[in-house]
Amino acid sequence: MLDDDDPIGMPEGLSRLVVGYDGSSSADAAAAFALWLTRKARCATTLVHVTVSPSAAPSADVLLAAADQIAADRKEWKRRLDNLREYASPEAAVDCRVVSGSAAGALIEVANETAADLVMVGSHGVGRVRGALLGSVSSQVLSHAPCSVMIFGEHARSVPAARARAVVVGIDGSPASRRALQLAESIASALTAGLVLVHARDAHTTASRDGPRAMLQDGRSSIAAAVAGIEEELVEGDPRDALVAACERHAPALLVVGRRGHGGFKGLLLGSTSRTLANRAPCPVVVFHASG
Repeated sequence: MLDDDDPIGMPEGLSRLVVGYDGSSSADAAAAFALWLTRKARCATTLVHVTVSPSAAPSADVLLAAADQIAADRKEWKRRLDNLREYASPEAAVDCRVVSGSAAGALIEVANETAADLVMVGSHGVGRVRGALLGSVSSQVLSHAPCSVMIFGEHARSVPAARARAVVVGIDGSPASRRALQLAESIASALTAGLVLVHARDAHTTASRDGPRAMLQDGRSSIAAAVAGIEEELVEGDPRDALVAACERHAPALLVVGRRGHGGFKGLLLGSTSRTLANRAPCPVVVFHASG
């Protein structure tokens, strides 16, 4: 693993980051990883706190009475974001914003505005229910963001993402998983972590003539040599179970899967793959989506 003082190269495809921050432990983990990348790789990061707009327009009297409190709340959140910013170097490109609107809609708008490569969110945002499945905000961002999304669960603070020893990636030979593999290589290289290729087959999939190694060689990026090692796992069974098990075996890990098309596994749609993994994986999950 990297020493905190060691610089790293810019992770390919991760130069512009957007982080949704609500003060939860999972949002803390997302912000910590984004600011680590900002400090170490000179990524540009936008930290965003969304003050949720009321569902019904309040009366003028209510607005006037609440104006001071609203202003104080926005000022306090801006102070908290500015304090987070200090974890990056003084010259780092970190923008702190407090905006109003729906949480998911505001994050997607900022992602579009900044041409973000990756939106980072906690698995449960405003109104989260402990023990519930993927929250409404992270679910909407996962479905509608114009770029890749990284989901941090409540477990994320136990081991910082920057300390991951392995990047697990699900592959099936599809264009989506090939491009997800390139992103996984980039992240593994930045972290000097190992790369674990998981090719799972079940009744929905057909056997590929090209194994994981052939696929890696075919789609190898220029930075792949910097990863700490490459392992291949060809397993029978449900791909979701195989990926969760691989993350557990190689912990602490990060997981990368595809979103476009069949979500990285033929025959399994996004709803049954990416969302399930975001709920079940014992580590942060990057759901790859090509921008543009």
